[in-house]
Amino acid sequence: MMGCESKGNDQKSFAWQIFILKTEMKTSLVTERTVTHYDGSSEVVTYKNEPSSNKVYLLLELKIDKTLSNGTAFTWDKLSLIDEDGNVYQRIKDDFLGQHNYDRLASINLRLSGNQGWICFEISETSDKKKLNLVYQADEGDNSIPVSK
Repeated sequence: MMGCESKGNDQKSFAWQIFILKTEMKTSLVTERTVTHYDGSSEVVTYKNEPSSNKVYLLLELKIDKTLSNGTAFTWDKLSLIDEDGNVYQRIKDDFLGQHNYDRLASINLRLSGNQGWICFEISETSDKKKLNLVYQADEGDNSIPVSK
């Protein structure tokens, strides 16, 4: 797990402030749960998700707050992850995070403050994890937050 401290503290000029609370790199996600049936019997169910070939999951726990009354909704298509080579990664369809006990941040447009949860990217396994930036293309300009300090 990379650093756990909150990143993104110098964003006062942006309507949407983004804080990275936690980061995790995973080559796969595997969770087992015991499911009880109506007849009282139970079975172990395994949930497994793996990234595409030559990729790893980068999971970010974010806190996203609207701090200025002006500005538009927070839209996910304006958020990307950029590595040291300029490769751009978008949030993947990460509905599966709930199966692995991560409180997923909804992928709907955000209009109010107080949003917190996990999102997921698939990034190249050769990316330098210390040189990743989360970038939101805000009305005020690009809000760039280093993933790891």
